[in-house]
Amino acid sequence: MNIDIKMLLQYLADKHTYRVDYLSPNVDTSFSIMPRQYLSYAQKDLESGYEHQYINALSNMNRALICQINRLLKLLGYYNQSREEQWSFVKKVQLIREFGISLPRDVKKSNSHRNTMEHWHNIPDPAMVLNSLNIISKFIEHTDFFASAIKHTTVYCNDSKPYFAAGSMVRIDISKSNASINILVGEEVFKIHKDSKAYIEVFRRHLHNCKKPMPAMTKTVEQEKNGSLTP
Repeated sequence: MNIDIKMLLQYLADKHTYRVDYLSPNVDTSFSIMPRQYLSYAQKDLESGYEHQYINALSNMNRALICQINRLLKLLGYYNQSREEQWSFVKKVQLIREFGISLPRDVKKSNSHRNTMEHWHNIPDPAMVLNSLNIISKFIEHTDFFASAIKHTTVYCNDSKPYFAAGSMVRIDISKSNASINILVGEEVFKIHKDSKAYIEVFRRHLHNCKKPMPAMTKTVEQEKNGSLTP
């Protein structure tokens, strides 16, 4: 049995639907070296005074950019696939945008500066390097919420309209393998795999809701079993 995706999207978009953040761990998108570490290396390169300071700085800030994009792909469940299929930078960016995560055009330009330096062996312009550092730093700051703060489990409630016969509470679980999302309505469980169009539509709406302020309520596992909420 499949869930009515159109109705689910209407439910998630309803102004009376509110999010109840589970006391759940966040989706792990970490690497042993993180984007801000690469940015700190780039900053140290710029302060080094070495002849190759701008070359090293541009390389490290591009590593920061790629690392953040890969973190987003981990969240969305496409990181392993992107590695296996050797996705281009452009393909990664296009996929991330489909989920409603905006990436400024200047980010692509910053990546092309690094490619020009690596493949045409051009010395990077100092002003361009500093501008790229600013662009990439803002990009990482702008997307850090999605890369760092999305929970594995989120519960939604809507007390004003009976969307589903099974109940007014909907639970969204992002699978640990990040290859699907599970939707729980009452006792019914529906799996939406990442290869389906519905996966992008539901995940995009869910990310939009996670970013949007909602009534501050938390729910423990025991409270869910008892059917009680704590404001």
